[in-house]
Amino acid sequence: MKKIILVLLNCTVLVACNSGQKINGHNEKTVYRSVQMIKPHLPENTRLEYEIAFGLLHGAEKDNVIFFKSIDGKTPAELIAMGKEIFQQRRTEGVAAYQQHQNWEEMIKNYQQQRAAQKVETDIKADSENNRATNYKL
Repeated sequence: MKKIILVLLNCTVLVACNSGQKINGHNEKTVYRSVQMIKPHLPENTRLEYEIAFGLLHGAEKDNVIFFKSIDGKTPAELIAMGKEIFQQRRTEGVAAYQQHQNWEEMIKNYQQQRAAQKVETDIKADSENNRATNYKL
């Protein structure tokens, strides 16, 4: 009996680990949890693309149930490919925000530069707050 339970437990663990790089789209909680769990395991240069693609797809579909079904079981690469399609579709439609970028790669590069600038500003602000002088009256 113990052996059967052990075998079933091992099978369950293997099945659970097998879908570790796929989005669980069953409900809102599982979608956001799986997206956040996948992100740290992506290569640094893919994380921003992944985040932007997720945002584009979510913005393109207002109905959460349809959105969750559309990304359920998708890998990060599939999600990014879907995001690229939305980008190209919106660019073709003439949406102003997408006209300023020639292609997906240029848009990603622009966002990377913006993020780097924000990080520098945040680091400078944090550094200045941590190094404030305290004047004591003696």
